Amino acid sequence: MNTRIAETLNLLPLALALVLAKYVNAPATVIVFLSLFAVLAQGYLIGHRWVADPFGSAQGRLRPQTAFLWGSLGSLALLMLIRGAWFYTGLKLDSWGDAWTTAIMLGLGCLWILLDPREISPLKSTDHPSTSLGAGSPRTIRDRIFILTSLALSLTGLLLIALVALNHGTTASIRTPWPLMPGWTLPLVGLLWILALATAWRVKSTLLATVQTACAIGGTLVIAPMLYRIGYGFDGFLHIAGEKVLLATGTLVPTPPYYMGQYVFVTWLARLMDLDVALIDRWLVPVLAAVLIPAALALVAGRTRATTLIALIIMPLGAFVATTPHGFATVLAITAILLTIGTTGRRDDGTTGSDPVRPVVLSVLFASWSALTHPLVGLPVLFATLMAITYSRARPISWIFGVLTGVSVPLVFGLASGLGTSAGVNFDLTRVLDPNAWKDVVLGLLPWVGNRYAIWPEASVWIEQLLPWITVLFAALAIWRHRPSTPLGTGSPRTTDPKASTPPWLLSAASVALAAIILRLAGDFGFLIDYERGNYADRLWMVAWLLLLPLAVPELGRRLEDARRGAFVSVVGLLVALGLLGAGASYAALPRHDAVTPSRGWSVGQADVDAVKLIDEDSGGRKYTVLANQSVSAAAVRTFGFKRYNGDVFFYPIPTGGALYQLYLRASYEDPSREVMRDAGRLGDSDIVYFVLNDYWWKDDVIGELAETSADRVFVVQDGKVRVYKYDLTQPDKKPKSDEK
Repeated sequence: MNTRIAETLNLLPLALALVLAKYVNAPATVIVFLSLFAVLAQGYLIGHRWVADPFGSAQGRLRPQTAFLWGSLGSLALLMLIRGAWFYTGLKLDSWGDAWTTAIMLGLGCLWILLDPREISPLKSTDHPSTSLGAGSPRTIRDRIFILTSLALSLTGLLLIALVALNHGTTASIRTPWPLMPGWTLPLVGLLWILALATAWRVKSTLLATVQTACAIGGTLVIAPMLYRIGYGFDGFLHIAGEKVLLATGTLVPTPPYYMGQYVFVTWLARLMDLDVALIDRWLVPVLAAVLIPAALALVAGRTRATTLIALIIMPLGAFVATTPHGFATVLAITAILLTIGTTGRRDDGTTGSDPVRPVVLSVLFASWSALTHPLVGLPVLFATLMAITYSRARPISWIFGVLTGVSVPLVFGLASGLGTSAGVNFDLTRVLDPNAWKDVVLGLLPWVGNRYAIWPEASVWIEQLLPWITVLFAALAIWRHRPSTPLGTGSPRTTDPKASTPPWLLSAASVALAAIILRLAGDFGFLIDYERGNYADRLWMVAWLLLLPLAVPELGRRLEDARRGAFVSVVGLLVALGLLGAGASYAALPRHDAVTPSRGWSVGQADVDAVKLIDEDSGGRKYTVLANQSVSAAAVRTFGFKRYNGDVFFYPIPTGGALYQLYLRASYEDPSREVMRDAGRLGDSDIVYFVLNDYWWKDDVIGELAETSADRVFVVQDGKVRVYKYDLTQPDKKPKSDEK
C-alpha cells in the first residue's frame, strides 16, 4: 500500500499543475507538453502493472523500456477515450479541454493504482536476463556481421522505395501509381519479406524480425504518401477539413456520430508538434500500421518466436495505404486482437492457463479506441476482445461476447434507423430467404479470376482473393492442433486442461460474417451512391478476416519455423512463394488499372485545384453551386474547407449519395441543360452554377459539346484537362465564349 500511495502522490501534483497552468493563462503549447509529460509519467508508473509479470519471474518479465513504452501507449489510449467522451458531452477541446482531460486521465490512473491489490516493485534493468537482439545467447562476430548486414539491407530497401516514390511524385490526376514506379519496386518488396524470414531463421531475434517486418510492410505503405503530392483518395480530404475545424474551434457542428477517435488524436498531435493536420494525416495510418502492429505481435510472441512476425504478410495491407477513420480503426483493432494472443491456452513451453504477461488491459483500451473511431470495425473487435480475456474465467460469458461480436453492428444500424439519422439502414429480412441472393453471395466469396492472358495482373488478383482463405486455413489448423482429443494410437488425451483450448475466435468471425451477409441481403443503404452500397458489408467481411488473425498468425509462424528444417528445394520454394505473396499483396494494396482490374477512380490533380480556385475567383463573391466529380469536390474541400452550406446541402456534390450528386450524374451522362442547372441552383440557393468536366471522363467530348450550347461561358484549365461551364441563371441564354486559363 505504501508503494501505491507513493506512486499516486507522484501523479496528483501533475494533474494539479495542468489545471493551474490554464488558470494562469499559460500558452497552449505549455498545456500540451504538460499533457505529454503526464502520459509518459503515468506510463512509467503503471506500465509494468499492465505488461510485466506480477510474480517477479525473470523469464516472464519485460525490459523496463518495453514496459514504459506500452504503459505510455495505454495511457495515451486512455487519454484519447477521455477526449472523445469530453467532446460528446458538448465540451470544447481547447486548452481547457487539454488540461482537464489530461487531469482526468491522471485521476483514473491514480484510482487504478490504489485499487490494484498487487504490490509491484519498480522495474530495474537487471530484472531482465538479456538486452541483446536475440534470445539471450552470446553472439559471435559472424553473427553480429550478419545481423548488421541484414538490418542494413532491409532499411536500404525501404529507403530506396521511398526515394523512388518521392522522385516520381506527381500532381497530375492518375488512376494507379504503378506505371510511375520502376519495374524493380515489387520484386524489392518481395525480397524484403524473404530477407525477414531468412534472418528470422538464422538469428531467431524477435526484435530484428520486428524491424524487418516493419520495413517489408512499409515498403508498400510508403508509396502513396510520397507519390501523391496533393493527396491520396477522396475521404481523407473531408476528414482533414473536419480536423482543422476541430483544431481551430475546439468543436464540430453538426457533431459527427463517430470518427472522433482519429480527430481527437490528430488535433492533439498537431498542437503537440506544431505540425499541419494534413501532414499528420498523410503519415498517421501508414506509420502506425508498419510500426505498432509488429510491435504488438512482438510483445506477445516471445523472444524465441521470430518467425511469427513474418506471418503478418496475411494482413489486408490495402486498409493502411491512406489515413481514414476506417484505416485508423483497423490498425487499432488489429493491435487489440493481437495483444490477446496468449491470454489463455497452451504456451510454447507446454504449460497451460492464463499468462499474466499478456496485456489484457491494453487490448480493451485499443479496442475501445477503435470503436470510438469507427464502430463498424471497433464494436465487433471490442466484443471479441472481451470474449478472449473472459474465456478462461467465465466461459458462458465469453460465448455471449462472441455472439455479440456479430450482432452489434446490425443493432447499431437498426438503432440509427430508429433515431432517424442519415446513416440509418432499413432492413428487409424477407430478402434473406431468397435462395438466388444467397447463391450470389456464395459465388462472390469464391476466389475466381477469368483468364485474360495477363499473367501478373491475374496472379495479383488471385493472391488478393486467396489471402483471406489462407487465413481461414491456418486458423483451422490452429483449432485442430488445440483440440482436446485423443491422438490416434495413444491412450492419453491431447489436452487435459480445459483452459488449454483457444478462445472461440471462429464463433466471433462467423457471427460477423453472418452480419455481413444480412447487411448485403437485407440492408437498404439508400443514403449511399449505388456502387458504394456494398461497402459496409465488404468492410464487415474484412473484420471477420481480422478476427481469425489471433489463430492464424501464430500457427503460420509456427509452420514457417518448422519449414526451415525441410529439404533445400522446399526451403527455396517457400522463400520464392513468400516473395511472390508479398509482391502480389503490395500490388493489390494500391489502385491498379490493368487488363484484369480497371480502376474506377482518379486522384486529385493540380488541374482540379486550379479549377476550384478559378470558379471562386470568377464568382466575384456571389453564392454559387458546382456540379463536379469526387476529385474536384475533394479539391474544393482541400482549398476552402466546409465553406458554405444551404441547410444540409454542400455547395459541391458531397456526399455522393446526395441530391446534388444525382444532378451531377444527370448532367455528366446525358443532360447538361439549363433546367438541370436551375435544379442545382435551387438546391444550393444560388443563381450561379458551374459544371466541371474532366478530360478523362469517357463522354467528355459529347457532354462538352452539349454544355457549350447552353452555358454562358466556358473556362479551359491546363490545356483542356478540365473545362468549367458557367451558368448565370439571372441572365438570358448567351452564346458561350471560350477563355483559356
